[in-house]
Amino acid sequence: MKPVRHKARYLAPSLIIALILVMAALSWSQPEVSAGPPPPDVPDFQGEEFTAVVDDPRFTSQDVVEFTIPGEGWETIFDSNFDDPTWIDKWMNISVTNGYRFGTRGISNDLDDSSAAVGWAVGTSPSGSPPLDPAVDGYPDNVDAWLVAIDTRDLEDPDKNYFDFSEVLDAKLVFEYSFHADAGDEDVAGDKFGVGVSVNGGKFIGPVQDGGTGEWLEREVELGSYAGQSSVSIGFNFKSDNVPNSGQKLGLLLDNVKLYAEFPRKTHLPFVADAIPPMPDDPCFPIQNQPPGDYFNEFSEPDSILCWKERRWTKDSVFSITHDSEEDNERKGILNMAISPDQKYVIVSPLVRAKPAPYNIEIDAKVRSERRDNDQYGIIFGANRAGGDCPADDFSSCFTNYYELRVRYRENDTRNWMQFKLKRIDDHDSNNQSLGPDLIDWTDVDEFVSEDSWVEWDVNVQSDGEITIKANDKTVGSADDTTYIDNPYFGLEVRTGDVDETEVRIDYMKID
Repeated sequence: MKPVRHKARYLAPSLIIALILVMAALSWSQPEVSAGPPPPDVPDFQGEEFTAVVDDPRFTSQDVVEFTIPGEGWETIFDSNFDDPTWIDKWMNISVTNGYRFGTRGISNDLDDSSAAVGWAVGTSPSGSPPLDPAVDGYPDNVDAWLVAIDTRDLEDPDKNYFDFSEVLDAKLVFEYSFHADAGDEDVAGDKFGVGVSVNGGKFIGPVQDGGTGEWLEREVELGSYAGQSSVSIGFNFKSDNVPNSGQKLGLLLDNVKLYAEFPRKTHLPFVADAIPPMPDDPCFPIQNQPPGDYFNEFSEPDSILCWKERRWTKDSVFSITHDSEEDNERKGILNMAISPDQKYVIVSPLVRAKPAPYNIEIDAKVRSERRDNDQYGIIFGANRAGGDCPADDFSSCFTNYYELRVRYRENDTRNWMQFKLKRIDDHDSNNQSLGPDLIDWTDVDEFVSEDSWVEWDVNVQSDGEITIKANDKTVGSADDTTYIDNPYFGLEVRTGDVDETEVRIDYMKID
């Protein structure tokens, strides 16, 4: 079924100028807030991924409340060091199982001589039980304790358990910890320390470590992929199994937790009679910094591909991104992507943020006429971005983790057909080739027999991780994976496979 055609959503220059004048008036009246120093550069907190749902009534409703946006640059928007007895006012302190919760003790932090107290994951005992003494007691079994940060900047809602990242460009969590606990094996689950992030009210996802030596470490968790989200909860979790710990280990100690956020530069434009204010240096800045939402691009005019630029590619690739105004089977206005030689790819994107799941991605695409077996293209979604220039020289600034719906044209002496696969990309090798598991292996879509066929592909993403693939309105596959569905960025891809050159044509892209 041919989709309903829409006009491309672009603003006339006069309207853009009017919007800039309004923004200038608003920013002119706001007091300037000096930017703080950038966050420290420390190693990543690494571990296997975990998912946990925290059942607490304070997660059932997350209505966004407005608060004053800080000035441009990096700001420290959360800081807790456990020295002050009022530290608990900055946290939700939750016990999921046996009543043990976080508390504080005067335990030495080897990284901070000035620290008077640290957070201990079992520092608060269940009602009726004596408090644990770290000098003689280890952590109990069956503990499931959470410490979830509260955004205390919002005076209208002092107990808000989430941070509003709607106006945030990048974010980073930095903390110090000691984790002395038993690792698991094939017989026991082991004791775990996880750092989780939630955008949907209590469902936390993040890295988790299994067992630890007790060394004090400073680590960070990059949160740039959550930029644009209106409700981001951040929590620390200690969970012990049902086997008593060996050697009276203390489990999790936590200290000096800081959340940094980078805010966009405020525009201050002078008001001069009969003068036109200057346009921003980067014409893509307005759409790349708008709140997450629906997206539609018909590629009807040459300027419609202005912000569609290469974001990641294999070494030694030769590629082009162009606009074609020639009519192609009643389609006029095409995004062309071409690449060579064999075994190469390029990903292009406008770096616009899609709204959180559930959402649906739809494109109309075809490989060029005179197709060859194994010409490929793809849809990229659930992609992250670490902030800064995209891409950086080492491709670390965006599109490091994502999902890829990969499509390829097949032909032999008797027929022409299409195949697709769905991959989760977790890493890249030294040649920048993507690495990750197949969520759906190569699957035939047999009815596409015409060499000049346009194919409508739909990717439907649900908040519970269900991903459904349709081709020309027919469901052809589905998978379940929550790993990256909260990442907001998307794009398109062209690949050569084992052919020496591939060109793909995209008629439109819609996300709603």
